[in-house]
Amino acid sequence: MHGSKLFEVLGAFDPKELRRLHAFLISPFFAQSRSNELVVRLLEWLLPHAPDFRSPLLTKATTFANLFPEKDYHPGQLEKVMTSLLKETYRFLPFHQESQEQSKISLLLAQAHFFQQRGMEKYFTKTINQLHRHQEQRRPRDIDFYYDQYQIDAVISEFASMYNTRNSELHIPETLRSFDNYYLLHRLEYTCKLLSQNQHFVSPNIQDNIDQLEEMLPRMTRNAIAEIPLIRAYITAFDLLRGKE
Repeated sequence: MHGSKLFEVLGAFDPKELRRLHAFLISPFFAQSRSNELVVRLLEWLLPHAPDFRSPLLTKATTFANLFPEKDYHPGQLEKVMTSLLKETYRFLPFHQESQEQSKISLLLAQAHFFQQRGMEKYFTKTINQLHRHQEQRRPRDIDFYYDQYQIDAVISEFASMYNTRNSELHIPETLRSFDNYYLLHRLEYTCKLLSQNQHFVSPNIQDNIDQLEEMLPRMTRNAIAEIPLIRAYITAFDLLRGKE
């Protein structure tokens, strides 16, 4: 069984991450079928042999016997369970990649979307207030921070649109501003990377990208965007990479 794709993927996890994968698989939300029981059993059989999975015990025959103690060896059945475990491992990746900070934001945003869709104004407002307080305390204020702020403003705008009247405020200017913040940060980041790379490898159409950014900067930095330290830092880097003083 050496060299299988499943072993290569599982071998990339550290012990703590493998324990989280196990907890993910045995949670009641997922453990609803016989096939899931076999997937969990396979992972539990493999865990003591992580991370290299080179134990002589890990033959196809011994692994099959552990999963199906009352059946004759059938390689197709084993491959099916291994494929299922790999598939579930891929499903786990979004949970694994999400930091604790992002996890809290995602949870609150999911609540806000639920209350927005159900028109539950009291609970929606309470959740939005929690999101605002959380954002105020966040450090560092990186690109993820500004993406989350855009998502918060967008769901507020969506909620306001449900009760749209001619005189109502739809939170659209705030949403556009937070979107501009996020977009400009990414545009600056990638353009700076492009300029840095261009010192060693000439990228095609680099001047078009520079011209587009130079054209939008005066308009987009005219307002409060210029007060965001991260944007100011990227603009400085952009100027330095172009050889400006």
